[in-house]
This record gives sequence, structure tokens and C-alpha cells, in this order.
Amino acid sequence: MNRQGPDVGTQYRSAAYFSSNEEKEIIESKINALNESGKFSTKVVTEIEAISEFYRAEDYHQDYYKKRGIDGCAI
Repeated sequence: MNRQGPDVGTQYRSAAYFSSNEEKEIIESKINALNESGKFSTKVVTEIEAISEFYRAEDYHQDYYKKRGIDGCAI
């Protein structure tokens, strides 16, 4: 919980945001399916929260990997 690779702290937490009960149910269903699949040695700790405000990142943050010629995250 609260980490991405070697980075640790609440700013690295995993979260999924929903704007309707239908979206919340979909998220919960996917997480439950992953937890029951046995694919991972620990439970998924993604927080599920209602969306309140959304701020689009600045343009220089968009397509970060693509702009640097990276195929994706190695983790």
C-alpha cells in the first residue's frame, strides 16, 4: 500500500475514482475478481473513492512515455 516500485508514501497510493454507482460497482467487481484469481500474492489495495474535483495535468505531463520514446513502465 502507498507505493509504486521503490517510491513510498501516500502520494504513491493506488486509487480508482467513480462518478456513479454503476462505475463503483464495476471497480469493486474488477478488484474482487483480481483478489479471487490468485494472480497476486497479496490483496489489491486500490482505494475506491467518489470523484470530487478533477484537474487536468499540464500539457508537458501528457503522453509522458510516448514523448520520451518509452514503450511503458517496466514495473
